[in-house]
Amino acid sequence: MTPQTKSPTLTVARAKWLILGITGITMGLAGQPAAAHAFSTGITTASFGTTGCNTCHFGGAAPMVMLSGPTEVAPGSTNEYTLQIFATGSQQSGGLNISTSGGTLSLGGSESRQTQLLNGPAGRKEVTHLGRKAAANGMVTFTFLWAAPSQFSSATLTAFGNAVNGDGTDFGDRAASATLTISAASDPTATPQEPTATPTFTPVPTPPGGACTGDCSGDAMVTVDELVTGVNMALGVATIDTCSAFDTNADHLVTVDELLAAVNAALNNCP
Repeated sequence: MTPQTKSPTLTVARAKWLILGITGITMGLAGQPAAAHAFSTGITTASFGTTGCNTCHFGGAAPMVMLSGPTEVAPGSTNEYTLQIFATGSQQSGGLNISTSGGTLSLGGSESRQTQLLNGPAGRKEVTHLGRKAAANGMVTFTFLWAAPSQFSSATLTAFGNAVNGDGTDFGDRAASATLTISAASDPTATPQEPTATPTFTPVPTPPGGACTGDCSGDAMVTVDELVTGVNMALGVATIDTCSAFDTNADHLVTVDELLAAVNAALNNCP
């Protein structure tokens, strides 16, 4: 008689092993060393790509971030800007990176505590954190100054706001970005106009068919076999259409966050 095999049950210990393995695999696929760590005392754009702080930080919920300040200023003038990171869940502290396409950044304003200037690409100054800053009234607030060039038509401020849980690791954090375009005032004596800031955030899409992440069979459960399928998709051993429930953002990739979401669903059941 041929012995029957059973799919192993998912214990907390096994889930932790899967998380460690998944993290190393997918960071390697992304071209990042498995030993990569976040910079608790600040970082510039020279050290990360288009994903910003999420190059190292992962596993948390994307916060809502808001970048506000004058959008029409006199050439040569210096103006104050504010970045707000809305706390979410256990992510009750934050860090930041501010860069600019033109003009000069400097420290200042009533909420400039825990900020510093570092040299970014081409020696251009960027504002970043000295250490994580705790939320107050549900948000982390940073202020900084931007000096407009003596002659310019427009410039763009780019901000990354990282909501962190403060556990000393990269896991359980997540960042979102915001931009603000500043134009030169047609009348150099004009008073800077304050815009109505619009909060922006990175939404978490719903997996296809309404199932939770990694639920390939659509039975409102995520099994070990389905987790293995997700890892194979991340490695390129299996195609994305093998289980579309892993590709929650429809980018034809399976990422660390998607695999971890599937592990959480396996441990805690689908919502």
